[in-house]
Amino acid sequence: MSRLNVCLISDRAFVSGGQAKVTIDTARLLAESGHRVLFFAPVGPVDQSLRQAGIEVHCLGQDDILSNSDRIKALVTGLW
Repeated sequence: MSRLNVCLISDRAFVSGGQAKVTIDTARLLAESGHRVLFFAPVGPVDQSLRQAGIEVHCLGQDDILSNSDRIKALVTGLW
């Protein structure tokens, strides 16, 4: 099978629930199978298992909307 370029997008770069766990596990399995994986997430920190698997991670370093103390910024980010 040829090597694929795969881009995965998650709401968080760490396991915070089922969706993030499935996305991170999928990224790792794809990388272990020899595919090039790009992983994008707005909220960190980055799960170290992604980096250890050789995955190219792009974390935007944004605040989680619910925990952002700047409610105006949270509103604008949520709308965006």
